[in-house]
Amino acid sequence: MPKIYGDIVKGNEFMSFEFPKEDFKKYFTDEDQFKSDLKKGLKSFDPESEIEAKNIYIVVLSDKSCMCYSYNKANGPHPERYQSTDDITDFVLNDVGFKKLSDVTNN
Repeated sequence: MPKIYGDIVKGNEFMSFEFPKEDFKKYFTDEDQFKSDLKKGLKSFDPESEIEAKNIYIVVLSDKSCMCYSYNKANGPHPERYQSTDDITDFVLNDVGFKKLSDVTNN
């Protein structure tokens, strides 16, 4: 099973929201739906754990920051992994306005 690679979210408390690639287009045009689904779908997360690869994107929020990851299959020397992704992270930070876990729980 894959682990997260690249920039690793920092913090002490972590929660995540996973969604498939086909939902991103919907979320990109309806930020309120994304906010609602993320709030309902948050679950505890351990950034050191292996992840069951069932969705393409994972939003990880901590008490200090937010980082998003996309699933990548194994390729040459690179293992199967969830790699940090700037475009989805920028969407969540700037368009949606969730910069850390308290932004979600206080809205």
